[in-house]
Amino acid sequence: MGPKVINWVTPPSLIALLGLVFLTCTDGPAAPEMALEGRFSLNPSFAGSAAGLVDIDSVRVEISRVSDDTLVLDTTATVSGDTVDLSLTVLVLTQGDRFNVRMSLISPTGEVVFVGFLENVQASTSSSSSGSDSTGVLDLPLEYTGTGAGAVAV
Repeated sequence: MGPKVINWVTPPSLIALLGLVFLTCTDGPAAPEMALEGRFSLNPSFAGSAAGLVDIDSVRVEISRVSDDTLVLDTTATVSGDTVDLSLTVLVLTQGDRFNVRMSLISPTGEVVFVGFLENVQASTSSSSSGSDSTGVLDLPLEYTGTGAGAVAV
């Protein structure tokens, strides 16, 4: 008769082991925070008298996480008339998660004609009210970058 094999991982002990792992990974001060859906409400505005200089065909928004420069959102939307509806959401990993936002307005020929940047901003979550004012709307000034942008005189 051969050696007796003892099964150490019985269903009850396996359940207890998994419960211990779950409690260890989610409980206590070093526990990872729960990810939340973060939202951005952008209020773009044109610098100076640049509004209406060129037709705008689409809007591209790029959002990157400040902590590791990871691109977390890159979306392009077509402009219909004078409006564009962008529902911008990102995954917020920690309570202090910060983002850089870049908005580019693109002409019908594909040229980037306006650009705006926001640095080190927070997304609004269901548990916070973030942004440059109490409503969470971020003002985003756009600078003309199209043909002739660097001209000193005409």
